[in-house]
Amino acid sequence: MATVTEKSSGQSPINVSRFLKGIDFPVQKEQLVQQAQQNQADREVINLIQRLEDREYDNIADVMKGFDNLQQKQTQQPQGRVQSKQAQQHRR
Repeated sequence: MATVTEKSSGQSPINVSRFLKGIDFPVQKEQLVQQAQQNQADREVINLIQRLEDREYDNIADVMKGFDNLQQKQTQQPQGRVQSKQAQQHRR
């Protein structure tokens, strides 16, 4: 089992590992939330972790990949809406 021991600052997904210090992998998403709460993460960090896919995470790199996937989904949604509007205009 891997244990997160790195420290960093800030509340970006990359720095969430600060609040996961001491967790033993693999873990489910709910365990990530609980560990962050125990490490006194603020509400913004907890909300960010709760947005992760509900699955097992093997290590901190796997958690970071989960955040990357969230960001990709967010950037794809607006583009899809723009394309839909363009498609609607072409139909007229």
